[in-house]
Amino acid sequence: MLNLAAIYTTGFECPNSENILPELKTMLSATNKIYKAYNASFPTYPVSTAYLKLYNETILFVESASNDIKQFNHFNFISHYINPLFAYNQQMIRTYKIRVTTSMTTL
Repeated sequence: MLNLAAIYTTGFECPNSENILPELKTMLSATNKIYKAYNASFPTYPVSTAYLKLYNETILFVESASNDIKQFNHFNFISHYINPLFAYNQQMIRTYKIRVTTSMTTL
């Protein structure tokens, strides 16, 4: 989510500005399908209902926007959707006690 807000919607990863919002709409929709499949596969550690509700509201916000990136309300996208989604994500990480472990090998 942070990548979408900070890099993608600024045009860094999609230099053709005409494609930014149509591609964002597609990415959000596809990710929503992944969340649903994840929850069906891992009911013990679901993506929270609050997260999914806000995520669906995010999709509606982006779908209701014009495809003109210059008209897109980045402030509302970040403040009303991305930041709260990130907070929910961090809350799930703490709740489920998710830890990342890495192993480094010497070449």
